[in-house]
Amino acid sequence: MNPLVFTVGHSNWPFPDFVRLLKSAGIDTVLDVRSRPASGRNPQFTQPAFETLLRGENIGYTFLGEELGGRPANADLYRQNGTVDYQACRKSFAFRAGIERVAAEAARHKVALVCAEEDP
Repeated sequence: MNPLVFTVGHSNWPFPDFVRLLKSAGIDTVLDVRSRPASGRNPQFTQPAFETLLRGENIGYTFLGEELGGRPANADLYRQNGTVDYQACRKSFAFRAGIERVAAEAARHKVALVCAEEDP
């Protein structure tokens, strides 16, 4: 059986509603794929508060934004015009390691990849 990986965006949910959404799907581990885990408008989703709040609800948290985030730190993964070269990202060691981490977590837990978008 292949592990199932959910996706969810925190958008502007109040934290209790966001947790209810996770729990209604049986999610026990959040894998945060935001490059920058911060939200000025929704501070409940800013690190380290987000992790602390999740752990208080018995939901695990792992930050994978460096490996899987949409704005990589490695300048070699950008085109000359400043846009991200996602094809190059997929070939990078960091991305492959991130995908392996997702697979490993999904084999042991019911996971959701979390980003900021309302409809990921």
